[in-house]
Amino acid sequence: MTGQDEAADAHRHVQFQLTEDDLIRANLGVLRWRQRQPKARLIFWGSAAATLLIGLNASRPNTPLSVGLVVLIFGILLTVILKLFQWFQQFEVKRRVRKTFAQHRSLHHMMDVEWNDADICFAARDSHARRPWEDHVAWSLDEHVVAVFATDNLYHPIPTRALTAEQSQDLVGHLSRAGVPRR
Repeated sequence: MTGQDEAADAHRHVQFQLTEDDLIRANLGVLRWRQRQPKARLIFWGSAAATLLIGLNASRPNTPLSVGLVVLIFGILLTVILKLFQWFQQFEVKRRVRKTFAQHRSLHHMMDVEWNDADICFAARDSHARRPWEDHVAWSLDEHVVAVFATDNLYHPIPTRALTAEQSQDLVGHLSRAGVPRR
């Protein structure tokens, strides 16, 4: 191995310890992605339309409510309900992650992530996963966490604080070249 190869290998290795905040941010990112899915939107808009139709039925002739008032009331109610639902989902994600983080000591161990042109390896004291780039189903990146998804529900979070800008670009570049879609 040449000095240049060793430098490239060192460049493609990070070690970090996940924090509760890292996992909360990653899970909130997954929640935001799920909320943008067509199925979630269909459920929301279908419920909104059904609720509005029920309200409009109450405003038919011979009832004291006008159509405009019903639309206004249901619009305000729907907005408030949506915001409360979103707040509850975020609250629940944070609560669940805090509980999981406290219960699973394995999440507190140092993590090693290394990659090369063929695959990426995630390792901790009691786990090890090496997967070719193209076997991943998705990845996401925000200012706090890179999440590499093995399945729709299983992902490996990498805090951006553990990566240099060059490492982050290299990691994302490998995922993109392998055709792994970004979430």
